[in-house]
Amino acid sequence: MGAIWFFISGLALMALLVWLLPNLPALRRRTVPRAARRSARRLHEVHGPARVRAATELLASLTTDGHGMAIAQVWADIELPLIAALPDCPPADKPRLVAVLNAAADVCPHRDTAKSIMAVRNSLG
Repeated sequence: MGAIWFFISGLALMALLVWLLPNLPALRRRTVPRAARRSARRLHEVHGPARVRAATELLASLTTDGHGMAIAQVWADIELPLIAALPDCPPADKPRLVAVLNAAADVCPHRDTAKSIMAVRNSLG
């Protein structure tokens, strides 16, 4: 009889963990370095070529540090502002942006995010 209660309590504990872990925003926030979160907020404050440069620097730093999960989380915040700033991107900055986007897509573990990064990269020509 004790083994049944042990089994049932184990199942209940596993069900609680399965429900609880995705709902804890603190766990998700910890995967993005604090400096990257500040850079992502700064990206929304600048406009035009400065926004493109800020996004390039942010993605480059995350890529060189190997923060694939952070790239996946930050990309959701910076994708639309980056797309809005692409027409203002100076031609001299485009090759570095293309290289950084390629590297970020390679490091990113989420397939859909990597596809989205490559779609932005392909729009640069």
